Amino acid sequence: LPPLFYPAFTASLDDTTAQPMIPKSGKAADKEAKLAQIWDFLETHVRPVDLSDAEYASFINSACRFFLLDGSLWHREPHGQHQLVVQEGKRYGLIKEAHNDLGHKGVFTVCTWLLLHFWWPMLVEDVKWYICTCHECQICQTRKLHIPPSVPAISGLFQKAHIDMMQMPKAGGFRYIIQAHCTLSAYPEWWMLQAENRALDLLVSRYNICHIRISPYNSQANGIVERRHYDVCEVIIKSAEGDKSRWYRSAHSVFWAEWVTIIKSTGLSPYFMTKTIIGQ
Repeated sequence: LPPLFYPAFTASLDDTTAQPMIPKSGKAADKEAKLAQIWDFLETHVRPVDLSDAEYASFINSACRFFLLDGSLWHREPHGQHQLVVQEGKRYGLIKEAHNDLGHKGVFTVCTWLLLHFWWPMLVEDVKWYICTCHECQICQTRKLHIPPSVPAISGLFQKAHIDMMQMPKAGGFRYIIQAHCTLSAYPEWWMLQAENRALDLLVSRYNICHIRISPYNSQANGIVERRHYDVCEVIIKSAEGDKSRWYRSAHSVFWAEWVTIIKSTGLSPYFMTKTIIGQ
């Protein structure tokens, strides 16, 4: 046994009562119960009474992976480096010693080091839990907590729309395309602009809608309309046969295709959804 594990492993179960208990899922509890059943079977050689013949055959197959030596349960390893099965009360201390003394390494390093000598059900999951709760690792990590955007409830057609502006190659006096997508139907309304200042001033003065500048790589900020930018721009350029100076001539047909194209999520086209529902 490496000196690294002496403090945690030599401690009695009474000394480990103050340590936090590692949370267990239902799957982990079932595996612990089966491990206890295997331990009892290896000591008494008595068949469990609640098992059918098929279940008993499977149980024997599982029990063959373990053996008893000097009162301890060992996990049989094919290459001969057998692993000691650790009692539940000592697992937290072992993980703590390995993680801290190895320089607060990640899940792979800690698990690899532990599995050289020890084994218990859900060892990898327990190591993941400990590393996620390690205070030093949390304050030093570069990946911070990610809070996904909330998805509001959609009540009806055109009651909420996402608006965004797309910059295009300057052609025919136009420089921008402004789009507004209905949140429910994804029905797009659009307009070609020579400059964006007038449109923004109109939104502020008439509707009190202010311009919010965001990073172009923040796809979640206005994803409903932003994720269509690439497709729309690509189709416009393709429709102009690669000539960027003529994109404004094909924009009308491209957005007509956007209206009548069936959406996978609804099985309907935006045009059908809006015109049919409004007509009824």
